Amino acid sequence: MSKFIKTILLLSFGFVAGWQLKPHSVLLEENSSVVVHAAPGAQINRDDGNNLNFSWVDLFSDPKMLNNDQIGAVAELLKSEMAQDEKNEVNLRLIAYAKQLLEKNNNFYDAEKKLIALLANSETKETVLDYLARLYEKNERYVEAINTLYDLKDHTRYTDDLIAIDGRILYLVNSNVERLMESHSLDKLDAFYSLIIYKEPDNYAYQMKYAEFSYKNKNYEQASVLLDVLVHHQDYMVEAKRLLSRVNHHKSVIQSGEFPVPVSKMGEHYIVTAIINDQEPVKLIIDTGASMTVLSPEIMRGLNIEDEDVITYTNFSTANGVVNAPVILVDKIKVQNYVVSNVKVGILSSFSQSNVDGLLGMNFLNQFTFFIDQENSTLELSSIN
Repeated sequence: MSKFIKTILLLSFGFVAGWQLKPHSVLLEENSSVVVHAAPGAQINRDDGNNLNFSWVDLFSDPKMLNNDQIGAVAELLKSEMAQDEKNEVNLRLIAYAKQLLEKNNNFYDAEKKLIALLANSETKETVLDYLARLYEKNERYVEAINTLYDLKDHTRYTDDLIAIDGRILYLVNSNVERLMESHSLDKLDAFYSLIIYKEPDNYAYQMKYAEFSYKNKNYEQASVLLDVLVHHQDYMVEAKRLLSRVNHHKSVIQSGEFPVPVSKMGEHYIVTAIINDQEPVKLIIDTGASMTVLSPEIMRGLNIEDEDVITYTNFSTANGVVNAPVILVDKIKVQNYVVSNVKVGILSSFSQSNVDGLLGMNFLNQFTFFIDQENSTLELSSIN
């Protein structure tokens, strides 16, 4: 059989090197006039002056043809002159060949090239796209796998198949996100989310994930754009509103020039350093459930506050039950550059044996818009007025 060189599929009636091709023709030798076209009896005629004919069986028996990047186009050409049972046989053989490429070919680029060549055969395109996507997934080429699955969706008619493809896409999206997060490839991850949103502009689950990613990476403008849409979606309204309030808080903090306060974690609690009356720093648990700030008696004595400075007594709920304890008035409490003056503070002995000096309660926190950023271990405060 004649040697086949790299091939180029031409459109019907196309021109190459001044030669006009017949309908349903394929050029087998680049930069020459060697053309094959359908011949009667399900054969191909090689129109190079020798008028050689060969049948579709040769397509699968000649290694040169199997390695040819026009194998799918040649198969499509052959079938134009075939009976239906012969067409089915060619399609089955192409599918078997594609499966073999996926399972037994250890050279990724070779398998990829051959599978792409098979896509030119229209009746097996759906199956070959499936195998090509699996090849990409097998080699952790997640973006190529996802793009191929979107192509597969365009060629799929059945609802159950579409649902299965969407499931595969979701799995690959999550796998790629996890991989990029582990490698800290944030720029690539941002570009990947943009791609997915472009592919599926109506997929609000992906939009929510992108908004969360944008927020975590302090891209507050991008997060706002996404969340402004999601707050009107029934399934994401509550979550989107919560996240949007955080985004708006961060934006207001940036605009005001205020800076977050570092905090440390102790068990389930967050600890912040405060200064009482411009004296020694104290460690306070941030407690949004406490209406009043609380200090230990030791801290009170260290501030040179005596019993006669107590202004009232009130009940406090503690782990040991309700306790009636004294309340004092301190001149000011300062957390970083945030100051509240004339603050009522309860004195509770329950903090005497602990590693903290008290609680920072809502009578301080309510003077600000505040948010505990757990990921960055900061307390973000911004003035209300």
